[in-house]
Amino acid sequence: MSQESAREFIHRVGSEKSMSNMLDNLKSRDELLLAARSFGYDFTTEELSLAIVRIMDLDDADLEAVTGGTEAFGYGKVLSIVNLLGIRTL
Repeated sequence: MSQESAREFIHRVGSEKSMSNMLDNLKSRDELLLAARSFGYDFTTEELSLAIVRIMDLDDADLEAVTGGTEAFGYGKVLSIVNLLGIRTL
């Protein structure tokens, strides 16, 4: 399990339609972790939460370097993950 795996999962969800569509049907943290594992990712909810918080703290230039572009990155899907995990945002 790793935070790196969680970060890679977040990036893939933001960049691949099939991955982002998968989130639409998830109802819980456990379903999210099972879905991620089915795609070869292994992380805890804590590692995923930390990865999301770190991504959300990046400025636009850093985010573009990580994701390949701020517009292309699926912010809405990341927010879906945030909601499933119950992360409080400002």
